[in-house]
Amino acid sequence: MTHLASKTDLTPKQRDYLEKIQVAGNSLLGIINDILDFSKIEAGKLEMESVAFNLDDVLENLGSLVTVKAHQKKG
Repeated sequence: MTHLASKTDLTPKQRDYLEKIQVAGNSLLGIINDILDFSKIEAGKLEMESVAFNLDDVLENLGSLVTVKAHQKKG
């Protein structure tokens, strides 16, 4: 839904919110996948794979999530 909404006319603030929603959704999906992986480990059925990633992108996403959380705590 955020992808579809991002294709419409938005203010910069709205676009920023949608990007943060997308990052948070992807992070949540990653957490769910990690939980499922732990279940596989316990069952002895985990298969390891090597995946290339861009560390700059990962750290940028982390920074966005931390910024959102800090703003929420600040009120």
